[in-house]
Amino acid sequence: MSLLQKKTDFTFLSRYRGALMGVAILWIYLYHQGPIGIPGYDQVVPIGWAGVEIFFLLSAIGLCYSLQKNGNIIQFFQRRIVRIIPTWWVIISVGAIVLHFAGSAIPNIWWKWIGWYSGLGWWLQGWMVDSAGSSFEWYIPTLFAFYITTPWLFKLNKHTIGILVGVAVVLGIIASYYGWGKSVYMSWERIPVYMLGVLIFNMINKEVEVWKLIVFAMIGFSIFIGGYMLKDQNLILSLSIRRYGMLGMLPILLYCVTLIISRVEYLNKLLFFLGSISLEIYLIHINPNVTNYIFGNIKTMYPNPLDIIITLVVIIIISYVINVLMKLILKNKRLVLI
Repeated sequence: MSLLQKKTDFTFLSRYRGALMGVAILWIYLYHQGPIGIPGYDQVVPIGWAGVEIFFLLSAIGLCYSLQKNGNIIQFFQRRIVRIIPTWWVIISVGAIVLHFAGSAIPNIWWKWIGWYSGLGWWLQGWMVDSAGSSFEWYIPTLFAFYITTPWLFKLNKHTIGILVGVAVVLGIIASYYGWGKSVYMSWERIPVYMLGVLIFNMINKEVEVWKLIVFAMIGFSIFIGGYMLKDQNLILSLSIRRYGMLGMLPILLYCVTLIISRVEYLNKLLFFLGSISLEIYLIHINPNVTNYIFGNIKTMYPNPLDIIITLVVIIIISYVINVLMKLILKNKRLVLI
């Protein structure tokens, strides 16, 4: 049977969720390192921001499974807080020290520190507070905003969620065109992909022909190219359209990746390991001022791509140590993915 004739459900996203998280964090890391002059590699790396789309998609699916197993909302948020907040606070605290010595902006007054540690600084920057030193990074504040909506989204049927995805895309394009919410566009542009994750959960056992996924991917790719052509006229609008085009491409992309992972056991285990510490890897490398200050010597000592590999290995080791220590401190023996 050819690939086009095959049918699949979406359980592969749950079955290989950890490994796909590993793929996502590698793609994001390489994206932040930039092109290095290798054909093929240099074409794939610049769209590594799609690794964040994978994070949000898989997080939505995982959170829906969590609510399905235990609908207690208080316990739902407790599990999320225990997994993320302590690690986040430790890393951004160390980051603040590094940024201080690097001469980069950090909060300079107590209420900015509250915004720094609560994530509110990200949402208020450029509006009630200036952007300098208002937030260490954007991903965790965005993720927690999505967490708040998840119990509500979980109760909706697939038709309603599908409509909401479409509405979010339209509103996102309008906001991008007019420049609304420009300071936090990286967050609201991800609303549709998170909702898509909830929608896929609602159809997780429904079989679909692979050729249909390919058709959706082709439509998404056409939209993606259209968005790319606008990059010189309106960058934020261009990024929004490219992200929304990625909505159609992600299912078949992840399906093809899982076909490879399922056939190579050691690769599956390696990627699952990276997925289990993806939160730590992301937070350690996401702030360029921190990584340049800590790992700058590696870049000067070793040529590309060796410096990228060495830096990644060091970050993985640090991430694993932090992950283990936080589990011991919190006495949490379970392996929980973001």
